[in-house]
Amino acid sequence: MKNSFFSFGRKAKVILAAAVIVFSFGLMSCQQETDDDNSLSDFLIYNYLTSDERIYGTWTSSYGENFIISGSTFSNAYNGSTTYAGDNVSISWTSATSGYIYFKYTRAAKADWTYSSDSSEAPDVGKWYAVAFKDLQILKNTVSLSGAYKAGGTTSTATLEEAKTTFTIENGYFASYSDCTRSN
Repeated sequence: MKNSFFSFGRKAKVILAAAVIVFSFGLMSCQQETDDDNSLSDFLIYNYLTSDERIYGTWTSSYGENFIISGSTFSNAYNGSTTYAGDNVSISWTSATSGYIYFKYTRAAKADWTYSSDSSEAPDVGKWYAVAFKDLQILKNTVSLSGAYKAGGTTSTATLEEAKTTFTIENGYFASYSDCTRSN
């Protein structure tokens, strides 16, 4: 007579051993996410979204700034009031998590640091500007953003091509970044 307990116990041991092996492979394949690295989930999302869609949205800094980025417009608001804005958005990626956002001003600073859409009051209106971004983390909904600024530097250019060669990290622009969280 066959011992049914023995055959059940043997099957249970085989199933348990297989489960341990599968679990062990699962642990070995887990990759710890670091602040410098994007996770596998970020990678999958990066491949699902078009590259420019990754940076679209409303990004809020700890200073109260809102950077609103879409496929056609860019705006910066502080305490609910739009400061500078633009259209003709062009995004240039330098890596999977960083790049530049170029746009033509539709609203810019006047001499007294108030803002206007009138080019006779705000001479940058109708000209090109850039904002740099880095450390874009899709799942964490974070990015660091910096408007182009350099002491003694220009605040706008006549063409997009000129903006791309002028407003660069290598040329001394973008020294200070705001850490932002996506709010939509």
